[in-house]
Amino acid sequence: MHQALLWRQWSPQVTLLVHRGAAPAGEEAAQLAARGITVVDGPVAGLEVTGDALAGVRLASGQVIALDALVVSTRMSARSGVLRSLGLEPVDVEMGGHVVGAQIPADPTGATAVPGVWVAGNVADLRAQVITAAAAGVQAGAAINADLVAEDTRVAVEAHRTAAAAA
Repeated sequence: MHQALLWRQWSPQVTLLVHRGAAPAGEEAAQLAARGITVVDGPVAGLEVTGDALAGVRLASGQVIALDALVVSTRMSARSGVLRSLGLEPVDVEMGGHVVGAQIPADPTGATAVPGVWVAGNVADLRAQVITAAAAGVQAGAAINADLVAEDTRVAVEAHRTAAAAA
């Protein structure tokens, strides 16, 4: 839905190929119809190419839908193998009621539910662009440093109290 409505800003001819998803219904169907977006239900089986140019897509039914451009919506997922091994599981991220991917839950500083583990960038916010991801890395780095300062201070206070008690 999001991409179809977005592309409609740039082109008067947009076709939403449902492929294997659920066909839009209710308010979503009304939005698409109001914006003049054609909805084609059924799985896409292949591309139709003439010469070296896209001519359309062929549905599993054999029907060919003429197109001169094709945009594919992907599902974005955090590379979370090492994070899973630490006990962190990605959660689904929805946009407009549709799952668009998965990311590791974290607070605004990047701290996760596992003490001492922070995340930043697309692993924590799959919609983050480069500048946002870089800023999140800086913020997580600052939070990690603050945590290290607090730990160093805690250890120093403990040592100081032990030394004072012994004297």
